[in-house]
Amino acid sequence: MSNIKKFSSRKEVTEFLTTKEIDTSNWSEEKWLSLNKGQAEIHIMDLAECIYDAMNESTPKQLQAGEWHLPFEDKIHGIEHIVQVGGTSENPILPSISEIKVKISTAMSARTSYTIVGEEKEIKLDTLVRLHDKLITANPLHASPMEHCAQAMSDEECLSFIKGKMDVEEFHEKEGGDDFGPDAYYSGKSMQDESTGWCRNFRGFKQYRYILENQKE
Repeated sequence: MSNIKKFSSRKEVTEFLTTKEIDTSNWSEEKWLSLNKGQAEIHIMDLAECIYDAMNESTPKQLQAGEWHLPFEDKIHGIEHIVQVGGTSENPILPSISEIKVKISTAMSARTSYTIVGEEKEIKLDTLVRLHDKLITANPLHASPMEHCAQAMSDEECLSFIKGKMDVEEFHEKEGGDDFGPDAYYSGKSMQDESTGWCRNFRGFKQYRYILENQKE
C-alpha cells in the first residue's frame, strides 16, 4: 500500500506542511503546478479547490420546513423599505419579506454571470428586485438563476418527492390501509430511504425554479 499522502486542495497542502515547519509562502506557481497530479484544466481545478475549501470551512445552518436557503443572504440588508415593491408582485407564492429576499438572492446569483467575485458594484435592492421580475417574465423563462434559492421541505413533502418512477399500486401500509404514513414502503423499501426527498438535483429542498414552473402550470 502506498504511503503517499493525498490532498484535495492547495490549502490542505499548506496547512499540512505548516505542521512540519515547511514554509510555502515563497513557492512559485510552477512549483505548485508540478505537485498537482489532477488531470482537469488548471483553472477548473483551481475553482474546484476553492469550492472544496469553502465547503469544509462552512458551518451549515439547519433550516426548518418552509425556510429558505438563500445565496448572498448575509449581504441582504435594509429590505423593509422595499417590501411594498414585493407586495405588489405577480409572484404571490411567498410572504412579502421572504419574497423580497428570494428575489434579491436570485438576482444576485444571476449577476455572477457577468461580474467578478469580490469586485461587484453595489446595486440598489429595488433594482435587483426589478432584475428578478424581468427574468421570470422573460419568454422563455430565464430559469437558471432560480436554481440556487431553495425552500426546506416538511417531512410530508420529503415523502411525496420520489426519485425515479413510481407505481402507485406498489405502495402499501405495513398495517394495511390507504394512507401513506412514515411506515409506508415502496417496492419493499422504506419511503424514508435514499429515494425520497429529491426535488430535481436537490434533496430536502424545493428548488425555486421548480416552484415557479409548477406555479405557472
